[in-house]
Amino acid sequence: EVMVLGTDDEQVDIDGLLARATVIVVGPGLGRSDWSRGLLQRALSSQITVGTPLIVDADALQLLAEEHQQGTAKHGTGIKRDNWILTPHPGEAAALLNTSTSAVQDDRFAAVRELNEIWGGACLIKGSGSLICSTENSQQSIFLCSEGNAGMATGGMGDMLSGIVGSLVAQGHSLGDSLCAGVCIHGEAADLSMQAQGQRGMAATDLMPFIRQLVNPLR
Repeated sequence: EVMVLGTDDEQVDIDGLLARATVIVVGPGLGRSDWSRGLLQRALSSQITVGTPLIVDADALQLLAEEHQQGTAKHGTGIKRDNWILTPHPGEAAALLNTSTSAVQDDRFAAVRELNEIWGGACLIKGSGSLICSTENSQQSIFLCSEGNAGMATGGMGDMLSGIVGSLVAQGHSLGDSLCAGVCIHGEAADLSMQAQGQRGMAATDLMPFIRQLVNPLR
Protein backbone atom coordinates (compact mmCIF):
# COMPACT_ATOMS: atom_id res chain seq x y z
CA GLU A 1 0.00 0.00 0.00
CA VAL A 2 1.14 3.54 -0.73
CA MET A 3 0.10 6.79 0.93
CA VAL A 4 0.44 9.78 -1.38
CA LEU A 5 0.01 13.54 -1.47
CA GLY A 6 -0.39 15.42 -4.74
CA THR A 7 2.56 17.77 -5.14
CA ASP A 8 0.58 20.12 -7.36
CA ASP A 9 -1.64 21.02 -4.40
CA GLU A 10 -0.54 24.46 -3.18
CA GLN A 11 -1.58 23.54 0.35
CA VAL A 12 0.93 20.66 0.52
CA ASP A 13 4.01 21.69 2.53
CA ILE A 14 6.68 19.64 0.78
CA ASP A 15 9.53 21.08 2.85
CA GLY A 16 7.62 20.33 6.04
CA LEU A 17 6.99 16.75 4.94
CA LEU A 18 10.66 16.28 4.11
CA ALA A 19 11.69 17.71 7.48
CA ARG A 20 9.49 15.20 9.33
CA ALA A 21 10.77 12.17 7.40
CA THR A 22 12.97 9.58 9.09
CA VAL A 23 14.60 8.76 5.75
CA ILE A 24 14.12 10.10 2.22
CA VAL A 25 14.23 7.93 -0.92
CA VAL A 26 14.56 10.15 -3.98
CA GLY A 27 14.80 9.17 -7.64
CA PRO A 28 12.31 6.42 -8.51
CA GLY A 29 9.75 7.91 -10.89
CA LEU A 30 11.28 11.37 -10.43
CA GLY A 31 11.98 12.25 -14.06
CA ARG A 32 14.45 14.90 -15.18
CA SER A 33 12.28 17.97 -15.62
CA ASP A 34 12.76 21.33 -13.92
CA TRP A 35 10.19 20.21 -11.35
CA SER A 36 12.25 17.05 -10.74
CA ARG A 37 15.39 19.10 -10.21
CA GLY A 38 13.54 21.35 -7.78
CA LEU A 39 12.31 18.42 -5.70
CA LEU A 40 15.80 16.92 -5.59
CA GLN A 41 17.18 20.29 -4.44
CA ARG A 42 14.65 20.34 -1.61
CA ALA A 43 15.56 16.82 -0.53
CA LEU A 44 19.26 17.69 -0.55
CA SER A 45 18.62 20.86 1.43
CA SER A 46 16.54 18.95 3.98
CA GLN A 47 19.38 16.47 4.33
CA ILE A 48 21.71 19.31 5.32
CA THR A 49 19.37 21.30 7.56
CA VAL A 50 17.67 18.37 9.32
CA GLY A 51 20.25 15.61 8.87
CA THR A 52 17.82 13.18 7.25
CA PRO A 53 19.50 10.15 5.64
CA LEU A 54 18.98 10.08 1.88
CA ILE A 55 18.71 7.13 -0.53
CA VAL A 56 19.52 8.37 -4.05
CA ASP A 57 18.45 6.22 -7.00
CA ALA A 58 17.41 6.31 -10.65
CA ASP A 59 16.81 9.77 -12.16
CA ALA A 60 18.16 11.53 -9.06
CA LEU A 61 21.55 9.92 -9.74
CA GLN A 62 21.58 11.28 -13.28
CA LEU A 63 20.62 14.75 -12.05
CA LEU A 64 23.38 14.65 -9.43
CA ALA A 65 25.88 13.59 -12.09
CA GLU A 66 24.82 16.45 -14.37
CA GLU A 67 25.22 18.98 -11.55
CA HIS A 68 28.66 17.60 -10.75
CA GLN A 69 29.82 17.65 -14.37
CA GLN A 70 28.52 21.17 -14.92
CA GLY A 71 30.01 22.44 -11.66
CA THR A 72 26.61 23.66 -10.48
CA ALA A 73 26.30 21.76 -7.19
CA LYS A 74 25.11 24.20 -4.53
CA HIS A 75 24.64 21.96 -1.51
CA GLY A 76 27.19 22.61 1.18
CA THR A 77 30.92 22.36 0.54
CA GLY A 78 31.40 19.94 -2.30
CA ILE A 79 29.46 16.82 -3.13
CA LYS A 80 30.77 14.33 -0.59
CA ARG A 81 28.34 13.44 2.18
CA ASP A 82 28.34 10.92 4.98
CA ASN A 83 24.61 10.38 5.42
CA TRP A 84 23.45 9.15 2.04
CA ILE A 85 23.33 5.95 0.00
CA LEU A 86 23.84 5.93 -3.77
CA THR A 87 22.45 2.92 -5.67
CA PRO A 88 23.51 3.19 -9.34
CA HIS A 89 23.59 0.55 -12.04
CA PRO A 90 26.80 0.61 -14.14
CA GLY A 91 25.50 3.29 -16.53
CA GLU A 92 24.51 5.60 -13.68
CA ALA A 93 27.81 4.89 -11.93
CA ALA A 94 29.63 5.90 -15.12
CA ALA A 95 27.74 9.22 -15.13
CA LEU A 96 28.64 9.85 -11.48
CA LEU A 97 32.30 9.11 -12.23
CA ASN A 98 32.29 11.00 -15.55
CA THR A 99 33.53 7.93 -17.41
CA SER A 100 32.13 5.19 -19.65
CA THR A 101 30.01 2.21 -18.68
CA SER A 102 32.63 -0.12 -20.15
CA ALA A 103 35.29 1.46 -17.91
CA VAL A 104 33.11 0.79 -14.87
CA GLN A 105 32.50 -2.80 -15.91
CA ASP A 106 36.18 -3.40 -16.67
CA ASP A 107 37.05 -2.89 -12.98
CA ARG A 108 33.93 -2.78 -10.86
CA PHE A 109 35.91 -2.93 -7.61
CA ALA A 110 37.93 0.16 -8.51
CA ALA A 111 34.75 1.92 -9.66
CA VAL A 112 32.78 1.34 -6.46
CA ARG A 113 35.81 2.37 -4.41
CA GLU A 114 36.09 5.60 -6.41
CA LEU A 115 32.37 6.26 -6.04
CA ASN A 116 32.72 6.08 -2.27
CA GLU A 117 35.83 8.28 -2.27
CA ILE A 118 34.17 11.00 -4.39
CA TRP A 119 30.60 10.91 -3.11
CA GLY A 120 30.93 9.50 0.42
CA GLY A 121 28.24 7.60 2.31
CA ALA A 122 27.58 4.04 1.20
CA CYS A 123 27.72 3.25 -2.52
CA LEU A 124 26.45 0.36 -4.60
CA ILE A 125 27.10 -0.77 -8.15
CA LYS A 126 24.30 -3.10 -9.18
CA GLY A 127 24.70 -6.05 -11.50
CA SER A 128 25.97 -9.60 -11.46
CA GLY A 129 27.89 -9.64 -8.19
CA SER A 130 26.61 -6.35 -6.80
CA LEU A 131 29.33 -4.41 -4.98
CA ILE A 132 28.91 -2.21 -1.91
CA CYS A 133 31.52 0.19 -0.57
CA SER A 134 31.30 2.21 2.63
CA THR A 135 33.74 3.94 4.96
CA GLU A 136 33.60 3.66 8.73
CA ASN A 137 36.22 5.07 11.10
CA SER A 138 38.33 6.01 8.07
CA GLN A 139 38.37 2.35 6.99
CA GLN A 140 36.95 1.62 3.53
CA SER A 141 35.25 -1.77 3.09
CA ILE A 142 33.90 -3.49 -0.02
CA PHE A 143 31.27 -6.22 0.09
CA LEU A 144 30.12 -8.49 -2.74
CA CYS A 145 26.61 -9.94 -2.94
CA SER A 146 26.42 -13.22 -4.85
CA GLU A 147 22.62 -13.50 -4.68
CA GLY A 148 20.40 -12.50 -7.59
CA ASN A 149 19.83 -13.54 -11.18
CA ALA A 150 19.26 -12.17 -14.67
CA GLY A 151 15.48 -12.12 -14.18
CA MET A 152 15.98 -8.99 -12.07
CA ALA A 153 16.81 -6.91 -15.15
CA THR A 154 13.30 -5.50 -15.36
CA GLY A 155 11.54 -2.27 -14.51
CA GLY A 156 10.81 -1.60 -10.86
CA MET A 157 13.45 -3.90 -9.39
CA GLY A 158 15.76 -1.03 -8.46
CA ASP A 159 12.85 0.94 -7.00
CA MET A 160 12.01 -2.01 -4.78
CA LEU A 161 15.62 -2.25 -3.62
CA SER A 162 15.62 1.44 -2.68
CA GLY A 163 12.47 0.88 -0.64
CA ILE A 164 13.96 -2.10 1.19
CA VAL A 165 17.14 -0.19 2.01
CA GLY A 166 15.18 2.88 3.07
CA SER A 167 13.03 0.81 5.43
CA LEU A 168 16.13 -0.65 7.08
CA VAL A 169 17.64 2.81 7.56
CA ALA A 170 14.33 3.98 9.05
CA GLN A 171 14.59 1.17 11.62
CA GLY A 172 17.87 2.62 12.88
CA HIS A 173 20.44 0.47 11.13
CA SER A 174 23.62 2.06 9.80
CA LEU A 175 23.82 3.05 6.14
CA GLY A 176 26.40 0.39 5.33
CA ASP A 177 24.52 -2.38 7.14
CA SER A 178 21.21 -1.32 5.59
CA LEU A 179 22.66 -1.35 2.09
CA CYS A 180 24.38 -4.73 2.53
CA ALA A 181 21.32 -6.36 4.09
CA GLY A 182 18.93 -4.78 1.59
CA VAL A 183 20.93 -5.93 -1.43
CA CYS A 184 21.18 -9.48 -0.06
CA ILE A 185 17.48 -9.68 0.85
CA HIS A 186 16.53 -8.32 -2.58
CA GLY A 187 18.78 -10.76 -4.44
CA GLU A 188 17.82 -13.80 -2.36
CA ALA A 189 14.11 -12.99 -2.80
CA ALA A 190 14.67 -12.93 -6.56
CA ASP A 191 16.41 -16.31 -6.39
CA LEU A 192 13.51 -17.79 -4.41
CA SER A 193 11.07 -16.33 -6.94
CA MET A 194 13.07 -17.89 -9.77
CA GLN A 195 12.99 -21.29 -8.06
CA ALA A 196 9.23 -21.03 -7.56
CA GLN A 197 8.12 -19.50 -10.85
CA GLY A 198 11.08 -19.37 -13.22
CA GLN A 199 13.36 -16.56 -14.30
CA ARG A 200 11.65 -15.40 -17.48
CA GLY A 201 8.85 -12.92 -16.93
CA MET A 202 9.90 -12.09 -13.37
CA ALA A 203 8.37 -8.84 -12.09
CA ALA A 204 9.32 -6.73 -9.10
CA THR A 205 6.06 -7.56 -7.31
CA ASP A 206 6.89 -11.28 -7.54
CA LEU A 207 9.51 -10.72 -4.85
CA MET A 208 7.09 -9.46 -2.18
CA PRO A 209 6.11 -12.77 -0.53
CA PHE A 210 9.73 -13.93 -0.49
CA ILE A 211 10.97 -10.68 1.06
CA ARG A 212 8.44 -11.18 3.84
CA GLN A 213 9.59 -14.78 4.23
CA LEU A 214 13.22 -13.69 4.51
CA VAL A 215 12.87 -10.75 6.91
CA ASN A 216 10.53 -12.31 9.48
CA PRO A 217 13.09 -14.82 10.88
CA LEU A 218 15.48 -11.88 11.43
CA ARG A 219 13.30 -10.30 14.10
